[in-house]
Amino acid sequence: MSIEVAVVELTNRCKIYEDFSRGNARGCLNCPLNKFHREFQELDYELFRKILKENDEMQNPIKVWELGWNGDPMLYSKIRDAVEELTSRKFVVNIVTNGYKFMEKIKPIKEFTKNVSFAFFLDSVDNDNDFLMAPGVLDDTFDAFEFLKSNGIRFSILTRVNAHNYNKLESILNIARKYGVPFVPFESFGHSMTDYQKRFATETIDRFRNNGIHKTITFENPSGNCTYLRNLRIFINSHGYLSFCHFISFLDTELVDLRTHTLEESIKMNEKIRNEFVSRKMGKLSAWVKPRITASPCSFCYKTFGGKEPW
Repeated sequence: MSIEVAVVELTNRCKIYEDFSRGNARGCLNCPLNKFHREFQELDYELFRKILKENDEMQNPIKVWELGWNGDPMLYSKIRDAVEELTSRKFVVNIVTNGYKFMEKIKPIKEFTKNVSFAFFLDSVDNDNDFLMAPGVLDDTFDAFEFLKSNGIRFSILTRVNAHNYNKLESILNIARKYGVPFVPFESFGHSMTDYQKRFATETIDRFRNNGIHKTITFENPSGNCTYLRNLRIFINSHGYLSFCHFISFLDTELVDLRTHTLEESIKMNEKIRNEFVSRKMGKLSAWVKPRITASPCSFCYKTFGGKEPW
């Protein structure tokens, strides 16, 4: 089958996570690094090159590459080489990062910025952003926005919607409008929202859907089984494993080792694993007692197969 998007976790390192701590939680309060305790790792660069070469040889090569999901790809020791490999192939490249110390992080790839886009986490436009992330992040993020806007570099805004900011989405949307960039809110698995808060956020998103705001899978009804929507997307984690979902990629099972299989073989094996997983999921989903009326379709997998916590 053809894959449209490859999401690659080049590293699970994050500067916010490393520089700030809050008791038992470190870094952003919404960060999955606080939930999934994995040793710090970065994708072997030769394995990354192997994956790209195997992609070149496929009948329908993947042409959209997103760098990030846990950790900050801009901290990858070979980030310049990785971006150069991707942009030299004329691929669509999106780098998911945060604004913390962005002007320092961008230096190694500055010459390639016209050929990539960035996606920034922005969880609020007031002091709550630094509460949810870390001190100084908001100012660094707005400095990054100004730099990118003035240099004609494409970017978008990602917001992890939670109990602290569910009623502030319109103000974040106004920032996106100011810079003329897409705004993509999605439900955070930290600080779960009540049914009222989830409905409020969903109604806000629905109200502005045609005016610059995107509605994502985690705001749909649980019956909209998200694994069906992962058909055309793969996830490669920093340990070199491939999966059909970023939550599942935290597990030791349901993964394909790219070190011992070609990319094309891995995609076919992943599809088989995915179909078996969906079959199991659908059997359990029918008997699932939702923690809230508005529980998202991802919450079932997170509780049952991933973090083993209610969401």
